[in-house]
Parts: sequence; C-alpha cells; structure tokens
Amino acid sequence: GAAGEGMISLYHSSITFSYADGQVGEFFAGQRELAPISKGGSGVPPVLATALLVGPLGFAGLAERYPDVNSGKQTELMDALFPAQVGDVQSWVIP
Repeated sequence: GAAGEGMISLYHSSITFSYADGQVGEFFAGQRELAPISKGGSGVPPVLATALLVGPLGFAGLAERYPDVNSGKQTELMDALFPAQVGDVQSWVIP
C-alpha cells in the first residue's frame, strides 16, 4: 500500500520513478544528483549497475559489500525492486 517517488543516483545521472499499490510507474532519466541520500534517494556506483540488475546479491548484498551502495530511506523499496537473482542469465538470452 506504499506510494511515493523513488530516486536512484548513478553518479553522473539519475533515475526517478513513482510507485503505488505494489506497482512501479515509468522510469525517467535525470541529471546528476549530488547528495542523493539527503534528498530521499539511493546511490549506486555505475560500475555496479549490472550487478544490481542481474547479480546474485541484490541491493542488500551489494550494500553489505560496497560502502558506495546506499539505500538511504528507501531500504524496503530498493530491496523489493532489486532482489537477489537466482536464475541463470543465459536462460534469458539463449532460447
């Protein structure tokens, strides 16, 4: 039942989106966000973006290992959007 706006900073750019009732709205590319945590957002180094999307650690696992991965006040949201992936990525690409 949560609703609001989310923001993820990737250092040189950012992503914003809305969410409500278990649904995520459209994602929008944005400009650089300095101090994303103080603005209610999260931060992820761009070199870890692929690991975030398809890696076996998910947001929580990356945050444990890398101090630059910070969910700020969006911990539940980031964990829900980016869970640990247990499937084989090749099964998504190779028929």
